[in-house]
Amino acid sequence: MAGTYHGQGRFDEAEKLQLDVLKKRRKLLGAKHPNTISAAANLAVTYGHQGRFDEAEKLQLDVLEKRRKILGTEHLDTIRAAANLAATYHDQGRLDEAEEP
Repeated sequence: MAGTYHGQGRFDEAEKLQLDVLKKRRKLLGAKHPNTISAAANLAVTYGHQGRFDEAEKLQLDVLEKRRKILGTEHLDTIRAAANLAATYHDQGRLDEAEEP
């Protein structure tokens, strides 16, 4: 449902569901489980669409760190996490940092 809301541009409603999913996945699966990490990544994207770049960045840094440790630097999900973080930096005008992740 959160994905549907997100696709419709209903970011506040998507955020509420995504926060609930993230909280439950952390409790049931643990913070390092791939599904928990994906839930955090989804929430970060929503924060970005809301213009809440500081919150998006914080989650994206955590997601990137975990994906690098768990999946390695060459995994598609790790590369996607780096690209998402770079996009957030770009949206903030932090172009030098956008080149780094």
